[in-house]
Parts: sequence; C-alpha cells; structure tokens
Amino acid sequence: MDGPTPAQPPADPQAHVRPRSRRVGRSLLVTAGVATLTVVLLAAALAWLGSEALLREVAARAVAAAGGRLTIDAPQGSLFGTVRIARAAWRDAAIEVEVTDATVSIDWRTLPAMRVRVRELTAARVEVVTPRSDAPAELPASLAPPIGVEVVQARIGELVLREAGADATTRLTDLQVSARHARSVWTIDALSLAAPFGTLSAGGTVGDAPPFAVSARALLQTRVLEEPVAVDATATGNLPALTVEARTVLRDASASARASLAPFASQPLTSVELSVANADLSRFVPGMPATRLEGRLQGRTPTAATQGPPGGGTPRGATGPAPAVPPGALPPLDGTLSLRNARPGPIDAGLLPLSAAQAGFAFDGERLRLRAVTLDGPAGRLTGEASMRLPAAGATATGAGAATGAGVAAALARSACAPPCARTGAATRPASPASSQAPQWLTDRAWLGAPAGVSMGVVEAM
Repeated sequence: MDGPTPAQPPADPQAHVRPRSRRVGRSLLVTAGVATLTVVLLAAALAWLGSEALLREVAARAVAAAGGRLTIDAPQGSLFGTVRIARAAWRDAAIEVEVTDATVSIDWRTLPAMRVRVRELTAARVEVVTPRSDAPAELPASLAPPIGVEVVQARIGELVLREAGADATTRLTDLQVSARHARSVWTIDALSLAAPFGTLSAGGTVGDAPPFAVSARALLQTRVLEEPVAVDATATGNLPALTVEARTVLRDASASARASLAPFASQPLTSVELSVANADLSRFVPGMPATRLEGRLQGRTPTAATQGPPGGGTPRGATGPAPAVPPGALPPLDGTLSLRNARPGPIDAGLLPLSAAQAGFAFDGERLRLRAVTLDGPAGRLTGEASMRLPAAGATATGAGAATGAGVAAALARSACAPPCARTGAATRPASPASSQAPQWLTDRAWLGAPAGVSMGVVEAM
C-alpha cells in the first residue's frame, strides 16, 4: 500500500543566484581589465605625446612641409610642457627671420574653445631682414588669426630690423609684450622696449579688419640736454589715416605736436602742427637772451598739382598725391610760422629785441622759401622774404650768401632805432650806427644774416 510521500529537502534559495553572481563578477573583472588597459594605453599615449621624440618628429615634418624655407635646430622639451629651440629661421623672397635661444609654453586646455593660450614666449635674439624697396608698404587684407590667441608674456632680449644689403640697422632691446585677440580686436595690454632714443611703453587696440581702427597711448622716457624728459603720445584713427599727438615739458617750456599720417601712402606725412609755450632761450643755449616765447608752426604736404619742381619753377600739371619721398629725405611742406615774445627788450639788458615774427614757408624737398616775413621789435618792423637750400642728410651746406646780414641784425639789435630806417640793397640797417654791444650770435651772419647757401630778397624796415 501506498504510504505517505517522503518529504523533499527544501530548495536552496541561493542556487539560482550563484551562476548569475559569477557572471556579474566575470563582467566586472573584464570591465576592470579593459579600463586598466585603456588607462595604461592612454598614459602611454600621453607620455608619447609629451615626449621629446614626438617634438622632434613634429619639427621634422614642419621643416619638410616648408620646402627648405624653415630651419629648426635642436628642439628639446615637450609639446605639453616647455619647448626649447636653439635656433629657428624662415627665409623666402618676402622676409627673413632668425630666432635664437627660444622657449615657448602653450596651455592646450583652451584649444577645445578654439583658443590658443601662450603662457610664455621668449627669445634671446630675433633678426628680421626685409628686401630693399622704395615702394610704400601695402595695407594687409586682414589681421584676424584663424582662432583666438592670447599671449600672456613674450620677451625678446634683442630685436634687430634691417633691409637686405644695408648696413644700417634698428636695434630694440628688452622687448616685452602681453597681447590677446578676441571679438575682432587685437588688444595690447602692455608693450615696453628700450631703444637708442629712450624707453617706450605703450598699450592700445587695433581692429582685425579694414580699416583697422586704432586707439593707442604711449610714453617715451628719454634724455634731452642731459635731463630726463617724458613724452606722452596718443594715436587714433585707423591704419590708413592716423592722427598722432604728443606733449612734453622741458625746463618749464611746454611743447606739443599733432601730425596726420598716411603710413601706407607714398607720402606718409599729411599735415603737422607744432606748438611751444613759455620758452626761455637762455635756459637752453648759453649766451642766448632771455625770452618768453610762444610759437606755432602749421604745415601741410602739397599735392603733386601744387608742388613745383625742385628749386622752383612752374608747378606740375599732374594731380594726385605728392610723389614718394626717398628714404632719409625730408618731405615737402607748405605752411605758416608765427612767434610771439612776451619779454622783448634791448640786447644790452640780456633780452631779445623781437616781439613778434610771422612768415609763410614752402619747402620742396631741397629749398626752403620764406615769404611774407614780418619781424616786429622795438626798432620797428622788418618785412621781406628769404630762401635757403638745405643740405641732404649727412652733407654740408654749399654756396655763398647773397646778402650781408649785419644790417638786419643791427636793425633789431639797436632798440633805440625808431622809424624811419634806411634801406640799403638787400639788407636793412638803421639810420644810426648799430650798437657796439650787440653779441656775436646776433651780428654773426652765420646765425641771422646770410649763411652759406642762403639768399635774402628785399627786406624793408618800416
């Protein structure tokens, strides 16, 4: 007979869990292994990317791609650290640049944001050589880089600029720059350099597209007459048409200048205005009389339609801008000159017997002509005109004076002279003899008379 069914042992509740746990464990081990391998490979890749071997490979490929125009000697360091280059050079028909003892450090973390941040860029020496040419520089089509750029600090020990085949060079030392490009504008946060003319510091902005708007400020610290002088300057406008203003003070005399420039034109100078106030000649030149001068010079470059040929003659019939000025030559200029002396007096009292002077002038690049000259002083008024041929740079004046200047000097020197005064020939003298006390600087024809190369027209005392 059938008895009761024997009881079954209870099922193990973990029996179905163990295989699943083993599978999960194996998955975790595989995942951990893959992750470990990935980290190892990534570390190896980063180590290779930061190795000097990769740096040398990149440098070699860059040299090969440049087709012989680029040279890179002894690159050391890492692309992710500091790169050091003993010498690098670029040479083509347009420019030659040679850099020695250079270092560069780039922060690549900004690259995903399409921006390159240069932490440090240094060079012991940079030499730039350009072809010789009298043609004006060409305005660039754009100054925009392909991506954003920030140079935290750049330093150049010596920057040498020269033209091919020329002995003359421009040497700038201790050049430091901090600049950045963003939102279509280059910003120069700080720029400083030392040059033979002094120490310059500047900052400002330049647009990266035509007409390249400019707003800049500079401070030049130099020495004049063995005294420290600071010149404060600003530049506004754009690259094709700049307005530069400068101001300074020396020995209580203030001076200012304003120039309109066209840097990319055949004639860079468009107009100029110079002003001086409270100038005492005795504080600048020993033996000169005491003065309190205030003066202004206003000049403008003549166009080809109004500028006559060198030495005078009929103006050209052509229209348009004045022709290019040869390097080192002075530009043609037409304008007016006015001067007032608030402290006139006799020479015997150590003063200048001149209260006012004014004239128009025209310089054609070789000869300076003074027209409608008017000199007012205690002796009366002198009017006339004069001209002189200016020597070329580095040359000496030649030719003989066409008139004796002692009469002009005497007319001003003797403050007791009262109209009428007698006129003799091309020079004027007072009716009474000139003061025997007139100093050499006034009666010497090389100063106020007719020095070599100077001709004087009719001078009339009134």
